[in-house]
Amino acid sequence: MANYVRIFSVNNVAEIHKGYLDGIRLAREIEGTYLRAGNATRAAAAGATLRELQRAYADFNADLDRVAKETAANARKAIRHQIAATRVRPDTGNGPHLRDVIRARPIHRFGIIATGEVGVADVDVLDALVNPNTPQYGPYWRSQEYGYQFRGKQLTGVIGGFYGPGFGSGPFRADSRYAGRPGPHPLFLPGAVAGGIAASVGHSAPKGGGLVVFSTPLKRRGFIAKGADAAEVVWRAQLARVEQTQHIKLRALTSPAAFGRRGRRP
Repeated sequence: MANYVRIFSVNNVAEIHKGYLDGIRLAREIEGTYLRAGNATRAAAAGATLRELQRAYADFNADLDRVAKETAANARKAIRHQIAATRVRPDTGNGPHLRDVIRARPIHRFGIIATGEVGVADVDVLDALVNPNTPQYGPYWRSQEYGYQFRGKQLTGVIGGFYGPGFGSGPFRADSRYAGRPGPHPLFLPGAVAGGIAASVGHSAPKGGGLVVFSTPLKRRGFIAKGADAAEVVWRAQLARVEQTQHIKLRALTSPAAFGRRGRRP
């Protein structure tokens, strides 16, 4: 099974499935007992109940699958919305982006049997995403999701590390207009990487170096947590409706009258 940042799990789903299957088996046994006793009327009633239990179980599986699929779609949409809402700088224009690698899927722990469970944000897919300009630093989604303590970190010999949106302007030195300026954050690249970017967009790196000291930590964006929380609220409400619907069905189907009898045994 894939490794996910969050999993929406139904802890007792295996026991619920077992309860359905036990009820179906019991209904089949009751039908057989009536048939062997020559009681066709009660056998027919028990057989009808058996078929209704089987139909209810099929509906239960279909409902769980539907809820899981809808929740996975809701989670992807909500997380992408949070990525956009928490962005602090314009789109760089360099893909792939975090929004493109958000995965959420239904989870089947028991083969084809539905669970209603959902895995949110595939870690392996997220870990494969690196900044194409600085792949040596590895995946960056964790620092974006959870934040990173940059306070006090220093970079020396910076060659024009600050750029405008999409690397369309600059590079600028740390003491120029992009250093410490409020508003959308500028793009920053150190050293030879900055020089390469400058050449690729038709700019030359400014002369000289300098010292950059990071005074503000990278804030936690929490786009996965916030998006998953929003999707989970809807998921729980949908499961509650499925439970209520099935409870009403099963209460009627497992009553003595449903098997054409008054007592516990035929």
